[in-house]
Amino acid sequence: MNKKLYKMLCANYNKTLDKDLYEMYEEALKDYQDHYIEDAIKYIIENDKYMPTLARIKEVVKDLPSRELTEDEKRF
Repeated sequence: MNKKLYKMLCANYNKTLDKDLYEMYEEALKDYQDHYIEDAIKYIIENDKYMPTLARIKEVVKDLPSRELTEDEKRF
């Protein structure tokens, strides 16, 4: 998980940025491709009332349909 996504989560759920929590999320999600995490975070922000746990993020990543990278995503 990149810092931008973590900041989006914190802002949406009115949470204070926490370096330790960010590092925990980053470590736990390092095996997932960034575009899947981004899709999951966007889904969670639109649908969930509370700050997600790691388990929730992983659940959404697994449940979202696979997709091809866009041309913009391929450039990064």
